[in-house]
Amino acid sequence: MSAVLLSLPTAALRERYGPRKYDHSPCAGLAAGDVCPAVLLPCALPNRAWNPADLGADGCRIDRLGPGFGFNPSIVRAPPESLAGLPPHLRNASYVAVDRFEANSNFRCPAGASVLNENVPSRSRGAFTQARLHLLDAELRVLASAPVEGGRCVSGIFRVGDSRLHVIGSSIWATYVSMFSGCESPRMWLVRVALAFGVSDEPAAVRMNSFGVRRGVARLRAHFEATNVTGGFGLHGVTHDGTPRQAGEHRWSGNLTGPRNAGVLVGRSGAPKYELTDISPKLVIKDGRGGVFSDALAPRSFRGGGDHDPRAMHNSISPLWVEELGLYVGVAHRHYQAGSGSRTAQDPFRYGFSYRHVFFTMRERPNGIVSHSRELCFPTLDGDGEAACDGIQFVMGAFRPTAEIGAPIAFTYGVMDCESAVLTLSLDRLRALLEFTPHGNRSHHSL
Repeated sequence: MSAVLLSLPTAALRERYGPRKYDHSPCAGLAAGDVCPAVLLPCALPNRAWNPADLGADGCRIDRLGPGFGFNPSIVRAPPESLAGLPPHLRNASYVAVDRFEANSNFRCPAGASVLNENVPSRSRGAFTQARLHLLDAELRVLASAPVEGGRCVSGIFRVGDSRLHVIGSSIWATYVSMFSGCESPRMWLVRVALAFGVSDEPAAVRMNSFGVRRGVARLRAHFEATNVTGGFGLHGVTHDGTPRQAGEHRWSGNLTGPRNAGVLVGRSGAPKYELTDISPKLVIKDGRGGVFSDALAPRSFRGGGDHDPRAMHNSISPLWVEELGLYVGVAHRHYQAGSGSRTAQDPFRYGFSYRHVFFTMRERPNGIVSHSRELCFPTLDGDGEAACDGIQFVMGAFRPTAEIGAPIAFTYGVMDCESAVLTLSLDRLRALLEFTPHGNRSHHSL
């Protein structure tokens, strides 16, 4: 596979984050793989309400999410049954979303970049992390929000991290990471999301009073439901219609096998079938009990400079079944730069940055990657075109705005660990991006 270098046109860049936090050349510093990353071109950044039917001739658009969003968002279409107990104005919500916020966003994110700056108390200077759940209208505008309550290993100042939503049967489910709680950490959990409207007795909610949370005040509530004695469970604890199995049928620990960035593969029946735990050096698929179903070797370009290269590809989302392709569509990522871990260092970011993503496909019974894109970054939200990509772009989820045949696919991602965006692609544009087979040949999907 030959390297391809795409040059970037000159365009205005507002640089709200400082010049070193943007990648002005997507191929600069490339040290892994044999395909040069390329900015996703062309892809408009329209300054109008999100409309998945309004993709233009290039079949691609990028939209900033907000106000009301934090970072690292995940969105699903709202099952009507999950909204049944809510007031009328909320039962009509089109989508359900989850995001992440941190107290240190107050001094890390520029003013106006995110609602975090206004909603996180300025006195909180620790690495406090938590998730919120949002109900959204058809244009992805926030109707109501609630801090997530409940869940296993959710305590102290480190709470729910990098949650991803799934629709299983008629229920909303979530995976989340507990990295720092000291409770069986790090672990990734799968739980059912319960939505209600009422008064919270969650003690932690009192500390989140910047969200309007007060004792005795009715509001939207989002609870990660304890489904057995452990507060969560793996795929083996979920029936085909999305409900937990009866108490006593399965009493497992509740965590997924992958400690971080694992993906849940929901089949055409709406039931969870497999867990995707690793992308490189092998694509590891496990069944609901943690047994290895498939461990096919990943494409050479996914493995970086070697099978144990820390810059090898990692999973990003729960792959989405796309009926028109007859395949799952997944996303993987790597980052080429590492921060020093210090807030006072000269590095533009404390942790990893210069992210690149790859789209890939798998069969219904996954036994390896069928096709994949070259490495991509997306035009920055702060540019008037394709001037640069953001130093941190982290894809969290994928959803289809409608169930109609030919509907586009929307990919939600976090920007700079401060705000959120959505990339919407037509099926034709996605097919065109899936250029390669695992052996480096041109894919039959490519247009």
